[in-house]
Amino acid sequence: MIVPNVLNSFTVGQSVRSESKVVGNFRFRILVFPCGTHSTRGDQVSAFVEADPLEHLDPRWCFQGVKYQVAVVHWLDYRKTVAKMDTWTFSKDGIDRGWHDMVRTSELSQESGWLGPENSLYLRASCYVRQGDRSEEH
Repeated sequence: MIVPNVLNSFTVGQSVRSESKVVGNFRFRILVFPCGTHSTRGDQVSAFVEADPLEHLDPRWCFQGVKYQVAVVHWLDYRKTVAKMDTWTFSKDGIDRGWHDMVRTSELSQESGWLGPENSLYLRASCYVRQGDRSEEH
């Protein structure tokens, strides 16, 4: 996901979502706050994996033990990329999971390598789903 014009288009608490991707029957997207959340007072880029449940799922859908990773990619030196991973059970009561402290917003510039062309921020996410949702059980 590339978020253009980070410095001019976003304020603290303002979010943007990526297009959804599907792994098995788990659909997810990246939820990012390029200028941080109110809880960090805008000091950190915040990024999360957000479940985007398929329409046919049972209202009690649940994806247990999803291994997920979110990365803020460094444009100039990939080795400086900040990647965090964890495991979470996604459900309608816990629809997103991630981190409020990915990269300091004060470091966002093309010179630092955190912003690329058009002052864009580059994020990646991946999910590994071991089990399907419970709606398959009848």
